[in-house]
Amino acid sequence: MSSVAGGPAGGSVGSGGSGGAGTVASLPAFAITATDYGACGLDMNGVIHCWGATPGEWQVPPGEFVQLRSGESWVCAIRNDLSYECFTEPFGNPGMIESPPQVPASDLALQDGAICVIDEAGKLTCGGPRFGVPDLTPPSGDLFARVSVGNNFACGILKTNGNILCWGNEGEAGPNCRDIPATGQLEPPPGAFVALHSGVFASCAIDSAGNLACWGAGEATDDTQATCNGVQYNHGQAAAAGGQFRSVRVSFNHACGVKLDGSVACWGAGTTDECTLDVNWNCRQSRPPPGAFEQVAVGLTHSCAMTAERKVQCWGNNGAEPGGRTEPPAVFQ
Repeated sequence: MSSVAGGPAGGSVGSGGSGGAGTVASLPAFAITATDYGACGLDMNGVIHCWGATPGEWQVPPGEFVQLRSGESWVCAIRNDLSYECFTEPFGNPGMIESPPQVPASDLALQDGAICVIDEAGKLTCGGPRFGVPDLTPPSGDLFARVSVGNNFACGILKTNGNILCWGNEGEAGPNCRDIPATGQLEPPPGAFVALHSGVFASCAIDSAGNLACWGAGEATDDTQATCNGVQYNHGQAAAAGGQFRSVRVSFNHACGVKLDGSVACWGAGTTDECTLDVNWNCRQSRPPPGAFEQVAVGLTHSCAMTAERKVQCWGNNGAEPGGRTEPPAVFQ
């Protein structure tokens, strides 16, 4: 685990794209998050509980936290004083984030060994890249309200006007794409936005009216047979569902959002109802249950949603283990 000191005690945590911060008891904006093979949530006391990614034990930091962020196999938990601590799921690589920025986190995003943190003034610092991840140093002189990190790229919402900037690797076409397909991941839509989230190759943003825009891999016109090192990457994860949204989360191959009425919509891979792990490991992660939810989280092939009472439902590929990634612990049932 890695820990970073924060700012003055009593500071509030930015929503990172889901609205204003709140107290632990009133469900903060990021009370649930998902890793590739698991998920974590905050209980009423701000204590972290994680499930999935078995066999193995989660090394969860003790204490009270108010926000959770994740990227692939990593989770970072933010305290009320804006300090944060990062840990990995049991299958994760503990060396993926080697040098997190030593600044208070009013917003934070991570993915594939890279981490970006916005301090209280809006200054954005990106660090912790593993070997092979390009320099994600943000544009000089800009202040940001929100940040997201994808695979070898990052995007941020400017404090001044709500416009989105993206930087990093623009992608590489062809069969030798080195896991960086040419996907338009650095081409955000124009306009002012208040929420932002990136998956591996795609991003989505929401404006103040709840309108949703997505870009990158998996747009409606993309070739679904295109592969990068033999792996398909266009699953429709950037072909967003219609309606107005309060929050959105993007994974490698699917995305989910909570609409203004509390219902969850998902799109991308995982629309089939059958889980045949030896043939189709994408199953049901884009088939959310009915009901009203406050937040949603997306893993590699599963999704979870939390109600205002911190009740959690998960769906999708549960894996081969009993008590897997779609079965939250008793504290959330």
